[in-house]
Amino acid sequence: MFRKKDSTDLPRLELERALKRADAGGRSLADKIGEAARAAGADVLLMLPAPAGGMSAVVRLADRKADRFLEIRASDAGLAVLEGKEIDPRLLALARASVDVLQRIGADEKLRAPLSDAAE
Repeated sequence: MFRKKDSTDLPRLELERALKRADAGGRSLADKIGEAARAAGADVLLMLPAPAGGMSAVVRLADRKADRFLEIRASDAGLAVLEGKEIDPRLLALARASVDVLQRIGADEKLRAPLSDAAE
């Protein structure tokens, strides 16, 4: 299910442990990944069908130095956490672009004001 070589990486380890806990219930995959991401302090950026079947989600671990992106891939074999070169470059580019768009929206008052008004 998870790789052992990264077990000293605390944020990733927290996410993997939270995924194991969330996987115990009968909830949807989106709920399990969302719960695990919140518990580990990660943001769910994308959830899409995986090319080989099943589902794939990309989460972001925000760090002061740089963002880290992890893919959580679900299939009949279970959940796998992938990082770096293991992630399809197109999926990683889409995740990075979504973060860029969200940051631009957050920095632009002209875009934020109508969104705040609509939420009320």
